[in-house]
Amino acid sequence: MKSPRDVAKLIDADWTGSDHPVLVIAEGCVQVFEHAKKSCSCGIEGREFPDEVANPYILSLKGSLMMKYHLQNQHWNSEFSPKLEGLRPEEKNLQTAVNKQIDLLDSDVFDYLPQCRFGVAERCLILSK
Repeated sequence: MKSPRDVAKLIDADWTGSDHPVLVIAEGCVQVFEHAKKSCSCGIEGREFPDEVANPYILSLKGSLMMKYHLQNQHWNSEFSPKLEGLRPEEKNLQTAVNKQIDLLDSDVFDYLPQCRFGVAERCLILSK
């Protein structure tokens, strides 16, 4: 897809139906266009949503993998710890973002993770859902 230089770079595109393409733009926004691509929905940034939901996919790849590994397998701890701690000073922003996502987990899941009867395998199953 060609676009003028003043328009943000296109990262990915897909279809929501036979007549509505969805474009992911480099500035961090997802836009749904009508078929002629003359008008689109507004960007998602700057919007306020009533409820935040845990979504590791909004983290960087490193952050989402770190969150997944930390919650699923803590062989270095004798007791399960839900908070990610101990990162290098230059990674404090990543640690804060991961902990914010962990805080958004459903409280029932959050309370059950430390006492999974079947250990890592059960944690992996619960967190994947």
